[in-house]
Order: sequence, then C-alpha cells, then structure tokens
Amino acid sequence: MTEQVVGRIGKHTLSYCADRAAETIVKFQSPRAVCLDPDGLVTVEFPAGAIPDEMVGVYTQEPGRFALWRQIEEDLRESVRLRRIDGGAYHRHRVAPGRKAA
Repeated sequence: MTEQVVGRIGKHTLSYCADRAAETIVKFQSPRAVCLDPDGLVTVEFPAGAIPDEMVGVYTQEPGRFALWRQIEEDLRESVRLRRIDGGAYHRHRVAPGRKAA
C-alpha cells in the first residue's frame, strides 16, 4: 500500500476524513501516517514514504477506532488551521476547442 485516499477537505467533513482514516489504520499491524496535501486531499500512507511537510501524524491501531478517530480529527483540524487549507473539489478551467483562455 503506497497511499489510500480517505477524503478531501471541503468536499468531505473533517470528521468523515478522520473516520475513514481510522477505519483504514485499524486494519494494519504497523503504524500509518495520515497526510494532508495543499489541495486538501487526505491520505493514509506508510510513514517512510510520506512527505514530511504533508504529514499530520503517525498512528497505530492500539487506541481503537473511536479514540483514533477523535485524535485524527483534532490533528486534522489543527493542520487545516495552521496551513490555511480551504480544500474543496478541484475544478480545472476548460475552454471550447479552438478558443484560447484569456
């Protein structure tokens, strides 16, 4: 597993992303990192392969899903606040064929 997308800030709530991340982490015996990229994409990755600037935290399955969900949600909320991430669905500006974008 290189990375698993669990949600996008702005499209999904922080609680939803944290719950999906906790659900994913509980399935594994080894620690996993929750990452938040500048576009608001939340992923669960192996810690060695995660980008340090995007890492929210490294978590194990030991606390249980509910406690893990609360901890991840708090850490995500703080990361979003510190990094000023608005998130939202990514929309690319498209123009009709033959026309140039202004």
